[in-house]
Amino acid sequence: MKIIALSGKIFTLTWMLMGFENLCVHLKVNPPLVKRLVTQVARIQLAGMKAVVHIPNVAAVWAVDDLAFGSGPMVRRHAFREHIAPWYEEFGRICRQNHLHFLFHSDGLMWSLMEGLVSMGVDALHPVDPTCVDIEQVKHRFGDRLCIMGNIPNSLLMTGTPQDLSQLTKQRLKMLAPGGGYCVGSGNSVPSWARIENYRAMLETGLRYSWYPIHID
Repeated sequence: MKIIALSGKIFTLTWMLMGFENLCVHLKVNPPLVKRLVTQVARIQLAGMKAVVHIPNVAAVWAVDDLAFGSGPMVRRHAFREHIAPWYEEFGRICRQNHLHFLFHSDGLMWSLMEGLVSMGVDALHPVDPTCVDIEQVKHRFGDRLCIMGNIPNSLLMTGTPQDLSQLTKQRLKMLAPGGGYCVGSGNSVPSWARIENYRAMLETGLRYSWYPIHID
């Protein structure tokens, strides 16, 4: 068993402290203020991350930081590049130094940020939001550089049947798992309103069909 430690949330905590509208306004009229606040948040997150990487059996660090809406990034790419990316580049550097994987979570339409994630040293992207992203396209374009995780819709965990979950999980494994680089999982989290029998169907199907070489009729 290994531990995945959570650290990050730099962008999200910054806008939560400022208020999202205030953040957007100050990115335009007072970027130094945004930079100072981001720096304070990031230093705290980075200190926590540096502490956990030395805990025995930690295998990965997972930054959970939503950066996009369903229609695209929350901020322009240059703002992300200036204020947020350098800190996550440091996360990636520390992970590589300590032989750890660097995982990243963001909902939303992430196409324009994916190259940036790769350059920051991110090894895996979660959840490849099923409400707005075609995961097979992500596999085609980034499958040799990013492990992709999740994509089983939360809505299906609530409204579907165990047969629906089993069928979709097999489809994801058949299309995405050959060659490696896919982890079965939900499209965001496992919410309290998910039907337990559907969640178990997803897990049990994954355990049954994810042995290599992948062979699913």
